[in-house]
Amino acid sequence: MARGDVDAALALVDSEVEWTPTVWSGSSARGRERVREWMLQFGDDLEHLRVNLEAVEPSNGRVLALGTVFDRRGDHAFATRAGWIFEVAGGLVGRARAFSTWEDARIAAGGA
Repeated sequence: MARGDVDAALALVDSEVEWTPTVWSGSSARGRERVREWMLQFGDDLEHLRVNLEAVEPSNGRVLALGTVFDRRGDHAFATRAGWIFEVAGGLVGRARAFSTWEDARIAAGGA
């Protein structure tokens, strides 16, 4: 996603992925094409989206990530910290869930 390559990002997700990438979106997308639709809201090259990952660690067969999401549209911009859990099987993300804090993501992943 950092390169703005939607197709490269989608190549890393399962065709039946369950994608809940933001805590504020309130819903999840199921399937690669729905994830594509979600990503394209940030522009064809994801030019309105930037995610800075600050920490990534394995936990109970999942991958936890902590970062800051930056979104800008015209004169409006915002940044928010978030935690994610990525469930990976066969080298593809099968499920991605977002949390408002790193601690919430750790708890959901079964960590302390």
